[in-house]
Amino acid sequence: MSYSRIVIYGAPGSGKTFLAIKLSSILSIPKYSIDDYFWKKGWQVSSKQELKDKILPIINKESWILDGNYSIIRPYALEKAELAIIMKIPTVQCIWNIFIRTLFRNLKIKRKEITPLPKEIEERDVGLKNFFPAFFILSKMSIKFNRKKFKEIYQEVRKAKSVKIIIVKSKKEFNKVIENLQLKKDL
Repeated sequence: MSYSRIVIYGAPGSGKTFLAIKLSSILSIPKYSIDDYFWKKGWQVSSKQELKDKILPIINKESWILDGNYSIIRPYALEKAELAIIMKIPTVQCIWNIFIRTLFRNLKIKRKEITPLPKEIEERDVGLKNFFPAFFILSKMSIKFNRKKFKEIYQEVRKAKSVKIIIVKSKKEFNKVIENLQLKKDL
């Protein structure tokens, strides 16, 4: 079976967006990062209603890959999703990934492995002065996800009808997911 509606959950630094980009390319399915719709210019945030108004039309499309942990969106996404991938990458690895990503973004070093900033955030909104606050906040969120949020999300996904669940715990499993979904597409 090939999947056309995929949700990806995970801690900051777990590789959600990177996986979404890879799968979008392999499966020829559009990728939507909820961060792109949550964040406005100057790091201003959308209200819950604004976010729903932006994301629900996407969820009603025929195919999509959606990455992000926004609880206000989760029930709607799971209602339509066929596959949920939950990234359960070790906290130390997530924090290392956050460190590298935040450092490169704030030093404005371009690398294809570094996920882009949310669409509405401009390059001028980054810089070394933002490195430590961003690193600290994202690391704290990553720790919280792996200690608490993973269980909550997993339970919510399990309750969803007809959603296959894949839990990714390592880089090796990450690569295996990509390989397996590529094979299913080619069948």
